[in-house]
Formats: sequence, structure tokens, C-alpha cells
Amino acid sequence: MEQQSYHPSFEITLADGSKHKIGEFVDGLFAKFPERKVKGIDCEILRTDDLGIEILTTDFGRVFKTKVDRVSRHKAPDYFVRIKYSNGREILVTPEHPVFVFRDGKITTVEASKGEVGDFAPAVISCEFEGRSELEKHVSGKKEVTLPDSVDECFATSGFASEGYSFAGSSMEVGLSNTNPAVIPEMREAMQKSFGVEPIDYTSVNRTLRLVSKPVYEFMHINFPELMRKSKGKRIPGSILSADVDTRVAFLRAAFMGDGGIESEALCYRTSSRGLAEDYQDLLLTLSIHSRIAVDSSTNSYKVYITGDCVERFVEIVLKDKGQNEKVKWLIERNKRNLRTHDVLPPYVGELIKACLKKLGMKYDGYFHEHLIGNYGVNRIVVGRYIEAIERRIGEIERIDAQSLKELREKLGYSQQRAAELIGVTRSTIDYAERGGYSEEERKTLLQKLRTEIKQVISEVRESLEKIKAMEKFRWLRIKEVEIVPNEGEYRTDWVYDVTVEPTHTFISHGLILHNTVSVAKAGILATLKSRCALLGAANPKLGRFDEFVPIPEQINMAPALLSRFDLIFVMKDRPQRERDERISRHILGTHYAGELIERKKNVADSTIPQEELERALQKIKPDIEPELLRKYIAYARREVFPVMEREAMEELENFYVGLRAEGIDENTPVPVTARQLEALVRLAEASARMRLSHRVTREDARRTIQIVSASLNQVARDPETGKLDADILTVGKSKTQRDKIKILLDIIKELQSQNKEGAPEDEVLQRASEQGIEEGRARELLDKLRIEGEVYRPHLGFYRLVYR
Repeated sequence: MEQQSYHPSFEITLADGSKHKIGEFVDGLFAKFPERKVKGIDCEILRTDDLGIEILTTDFGRVFKTKVDRVSRHKAPDYFVRIKYSNGREILVTPEHPVFVFRDGKITTVEASKGEVGDFAPAVISCEFEGRSELEKHVSGKKEVTLPDSVDECFATSGFASEGYSFAGSSMEVGLSNTNPAVIPEMREAMQKSFGVEPIDYTSVNRTLRLVSKPVYEFMHINFPELMRKSKGKRIPGSILSADVDTRVAFLRAAFMGDGGIESEALCYRTSSRGLAEDYQDLLLTLSIHSRIAVDSSTNSYKVYITGDCVERFVEIVLKDKGQNEKVKWLIERNKRNLRTHDVLPPYVGELIKACLKKLGMKYDGYFHEHLIGNYGVNRIVVGRYIEAIERRIGEIERIDAQSLKELREKLGYSQQRAAELIGVTRSTIDYAERGGYSEEERKTLLQKLRTEIKQVISEVRESLEKIKAMEKFRWLRIKEVEIVPNEGEYRTDWVYDVTVEPTHTFISHGLILHNTVSVAKAGILATLKSRCALLGAANPKLGRFDEFVPIPEQINMAPALLSRFDLIFVMKDRPQRERDERISRHILGTHYAGELIERKKNVADSTIPQEELERALQKIKPDIEPELLRKYIAYARREVFPVMEREAMEELENFYVGLRAEGIDENTPVPVTARQLEALVRLAEASARMRLSHRVTREDARRTIQIVSASLNQVARDPETGKLDADILTVGKSKTQRDKIKILLDIIKELQSQNKEGAPEDEVLQRASEQGIEEGRARELLDKLRIEGEVYRPHLGFYRLVYR
């Protein structure tokens, strides 16, 4: 069996911000809960879904915390694969372990050994941890000090990350030091506010502020042991990573005073601790500030560089001195002028944008040629500008009021050949019609066909824009190195380890979206399954029961891109119905009765149960078609029957599809269905013929299919606010109505935040939304969704700001 796991030295980050080497973490759980261990083939599994262990995960739409369902350890292979990313982080995994990359226009997984230098990999834009803020105060000692109750009250912690120390001898003390005289007053104030005593000033002797106190010494070692280590072993505690925004900002600011530097080309933190460098990077990420780690071989240290696109945000949020330092001002201005930043999207967006420009009759200046040829990333700001231009063009097209074919074609910017290809006629047909040929009715028919196809074009362009916007939800990194590491020396291990997160099979660590094996635990065996087949899925809704007043797709924990691939989706609702309930109860009780008779006859030697009674009991629960016969029937149909569609069946499907599409002809109405539904109709009609072992798809097969598909669409693709079918509900997870309301909210926030440095006041956002027809309750619900999806954030209670990417 393939091992798809992590080397024991790999570090995972839990939802509370704590970090653990995966080997020590998993081994510790096996040692603590030996009775839970299940042995498999060359592996051991331990269920953890009730232990309260939580980790950050993503469904590629949002980042959220969830429980770890199980952990496992597997027999180690002969070698590992180390993959290093452009943010300076790396993973050490087994050769078959799946890693996320962007290939062939989508996020997919490849075996680690098949990862290639230059591959784009998805990472998160930001992530937030949630943990305990209370501190342990049970310490010994008699000196009068005040110990803080929570992390946000312990102002001195940040100084210990850069230049703090602790000492235990005849007395116990902690202290802070710094060579910059301007920083000393802030250090003194932080120590005094944290512990209620004035530190001893040794700055004239050895630039140090000392606090001789056994209670403080014990307090710091109990609550922040990671900061009390020697410089190369220092780490940022999980309680800091999960603290409130002000505490995280204060920590980073104070640490920059000690470990920070303003270089000629960038801002950075410096440290001799690899772990501390990674912690700085993760803490910055909680503020949506991106960075990369570089090794300074001359000093055997690490530098955490703030990426160019985030320098201004770092200065504004962390340093709070925008405009005061000339070198910093120069860096900010230079990065605004230079669009070759680290914040890029895969070049595939260039292909999508090119196609959109062509479909909408817009000019293309060849901008993406270099990116597509050289596999260079496309700057996020540039992509945003193209999206704005395309959306403006869509608005212009939707407002076109043309009365003739030529007028419409010219306003669209289409050649006669392009218009002809779009509606399936020859160029000469278009030319003849534009010169007054054919009857007026025929010219109107051509005009209406072009209008209809333009709506389809706009729908296709919007789908492409949704793909681009979905890609904008990620920070994209590059694979910089792929290295084979033998299982020997310092990397020698007998076991490799994994955590399983259901149902996403992803977790966030190192700022990366990482994969954990999609596995099945059965009879003590852990198996990895690869499947290329038809898929029948069944699951409970996210909240246990379906809500009548919430769109069905929102209640299914599955990405829209995957959900829309299902040909049919049905909602099974458990509603009391006397006649049906009686049939179900009789069947279940009859099944138990037959089983009891069989067990008694098998185990009781002198059983007096007549054979006739047993046969009668079995007859009542006997299926109409025996399972074995049904399996053979289906296998035969799939292997031997390949039906051909009759003309009448084609007409039925075409009329149904075109009829549904016609519901979206009016302006500002959603597109009811896409060509994907037409393909589903064909597959289902063929399946209907196969089940009859017929080599012809008849009109009856088509009507049966239409009836089934209609029932499915009415359940899951009808907008409850308008009562209209809307394909976007399945393809992008939001109806057109919801998208329009979200755009209104984002525009309101954008306008208000420009007028108020604190952000857009919630009350004003709700008031303006109400003025534009969005009820307060609905507006609050959409704001919560935007916050969860990372589109907006709350810098302070009662205020919103847009997340700029």
C-alpha cells in the first residue's frame, strides 16, 4: 500500500496557534489512548473526533477550523521528498503524498515526487487562530508584583522574542535589552504595565532592564516557555498567535524594534532561530501581511522579508509611522510603481481574460503573451483592472438597444464572420440580411438569435470571471526546489505520520494548503482508493436537517465547482406521513422478525419453528429484484448496450433546454441553465434507454429524463427570492440576486471606508443597504458571509473594511 504521509519532523499548526512536530504529536496520542489503536496493514490508526483537537482547513472557498477525525502512522519508505516554496517554507513528505498544484486550468494534486520547479501552489491570504487568552498565575515567591490575567495584558512578551533573557541562580530574574536608546522607554513602560513594578535600569552598564522577581520568572516560564529559551530555540507562543489584533500588532511592532531592519530594498525581521522566523511569518499572515524567509549564510541567521505588495500595509498597521521615515516612504512608492510583485496569479488567468476579451469584441494588446510563454505569474492588480474593464463591457452590452442585425453587430464590435459563427450561419447570410435581403421576419429571427447567443456569451464570460475570482481567493506560491532525501542519518525513521480531516481532506500549515490522504478505515485496514467512475453521493446537510428557508446548495458542504458536476441532486426530507410510515415500520419489523427466526432455527437444536413460517417471513421482505440479478443486469447494460438517440428524442430535449434558456432572455434575469444541463439530459436519456436494454433513445426516454431533471432543478437551482431558475446557484454558489446584493454592500463599504479611517460604520452600511432594497437581516447575513469568505474584515467592533489582495 502507498504511504501518503509526513516525516515526523514536519510541524503542524493547530487551530489554537500551537505548533507540534507531527511525529511527537501523533505518538503522544497513541501513548495516551492505547485502547483506541486500530492496527491496519503496515499502519496504525487512532480516532480523535471526540478529543477536541481542531485544525484550520479549507474547502477552497473559505478557511475555517474543524476537528481532526483521526491520526495515523505508517511504515516509512526508503526515501522522502522535500519541497521548498517561494515563501521560504518547506515540507518533507513521502514520495506518493499528494500536493496541491495548479495545472491544466485547475487546482489538482500530484504525487510529491512529480512536483516540478515552477509549479504554482495555492496558499492562504490570511488565517486566524482561536485559543485561550487566560494566563496561569499560581506561582511562588513573596515579592509584591501584579501578574496579568490574560495575554493582551502582558505587554512585555514581545520584547522577549527579540532580546529578552531569563536567569536562575541565587536569585531569579528576567530582563530586556536593546542598543537603541529610543526603544528603552517603551520597554520600561511595557514591563511596568505588565507586572506593576519598576525594572532595575542597567542600560548604562549593559543596555539592560532587569526585573529580579521569582514570581515573574516562574510566571513567564509557565505561560511563555517558548520565549524563555536561548536565542536559537526561541518561538512565538500559540497564545500570541491566537491573541486579539491589538496584541498581535504590539508584539510584531516591539519585535521589529529588536529584530527588525530597514534595508535598501525591503523591510525584514532578523533572527538566529529558524522556528522564530517561521512564527514571525505566521503571525504576519494573521494580519494578511505576506513575507518570505531567506537564509543569510554570512551570519547563519534568517530574514523574514515583507513582500513588496504588503510593505505599505505593514507600515500602516504594525509600525504606525507612515510618512516619517524617508527610506520607508521610498520603498512604498517604489512598490506602487513596480507591478512585478510577489502577489501574482497563475498565467492561466491570462488565457481566460484573452478569451473573455475576444468574446465581448474587446481589443487585446498582447499583454499576457510573455506570461503565457514564460509561465510567469500575472500581477493581481493588473488582473483586477481587466476584470473591471470586462464587467464594464458586459454592462454596456446589456444596455445595447439595437433594432437591426447590423446595428447590434457593430455595437458589439463583431465582424460578420464572428456573428455568423456565433449563430451557426454563413458570413454571406449575415451580409445578405444586413443589406436588406430575406424577409423582415427572417431578419428579425437572425437578430433574435444573435441576442440570445450574446446572453450565452455573457454567461460564459461571467463563468470565466468567477473562475478568476475563485483563484483570487488564494495567495499563489511557486515550487522552488524538489529534493530527494534518503531515509537515513538525521532523517532516519520507522514511521511516517498523517492527520485526517473530514470532509475537506485539507489543513493549513506553513501558510500552505496541505493535503491529507482521502482514506477509508474498515475492519482495521486503512486503504487509499483511486476512482474513475460514476459517483453516487449521500450525506446529511451541514446542520443536520434541511432548512426550508435557506437555498439547498448553501446547506451542502461541497464546493460549487464540484457540486455542479452532479447531473442530479435530490433532497430527502423526513416528513411524517402515516401510510408511508406504516409501510416502513412493517418492513423494518418484518426484517427483524425474519432474522430472529433464522437465528433461533440455527442456534436452538429443538426449535419448533415450522419451515413454512420462516419462508413466509422471508417472502414479505424479499426484494422484487434479487441484488445479484440487478448487478448482472446493470453490468450487462453497461457492457453491451450503446443506444443511439432518435430524432423525436432530440427534439424533446432541445425544446426543453431552449425553453428553459428562454426564461433568461429578458435583461437583468439570471441564466436558468447552461450547456452542462443539456449534457446531463443526454446522459440520463441514454441511461434510461440502457435500463430498458434498448439500442434506441426514444421520446419516452427523453420525457422521463425531463421530468426527473425538472424535479431536481426545482429543488436546488431555483432562487427563493425571485422564484426563477438560476444556474449560478450551482456553478458559483450564489444566485444572481445574491451577487447583486453583495456588490451593493461591497460598493457601500468601499465608499464609507474612504471617508472614515476606522472603516465603514456598520450602522451606515445597513442604512444605505436598506435604502437600496436590502433588508437589515439579509444585509447582516451577507456581511457575515463576506467576512467568513475573507472579502471583508472588522478592524474594530462595528466597522468593516475591504480585504485588498
